[in-house]
Amino acid sequence: MIGGNYTSKSKYDQAIEFYKQALAIRREIKDKAGELETLIALGDAYNINALNYNQRGLYAQAKPEFSRLIEIAQETLTLARELKNPDSEAQALTHLGSAYIFFKDYPKAEASLQEAVRIARQIKELQTETTALSNLALIYNASRFF
Repeated sequence: MIGGNYTSKSKYDQAIEFYKQALAIRREIKDKAGELETLIALGDAYNINALNYNQRGLYAQAKPEFSRLIEIAQETLTLARELKNPDSEAQALTHLGSAYIFFKDYPKAEASLQEAVRIARQIKELQTETTALSNLALIYNASRFF
């Protein structure tokens, strides 16, 4: 996908636009597996873009990116469950957790991330498990809930 080239060059806005185009095509030709793959990539791009804005203190720019990430992650989660794809399901839950942390909705973030950890452990997906556990640590630190 062309979006991947832009993602690798840290040009997330351009990557998002190409992923959106690819998503429309995947849906038009009813390629569910390709749609899921594109939704994951689109979620990754929104997540990285939003985190970059947030880390630079650009909260007004981060907020709509995280809002869109929630929408994309929910679509991804639904499709991943429909296709019985636990790896994509765990990734979608991790994206949801990341966005919920930004909005300080710690109960939703924790629930999403705990489920992501559970699934990642079942399928032995260490990268997703590590990301989810790191985000859980952020929640516990931010909420002082130990």
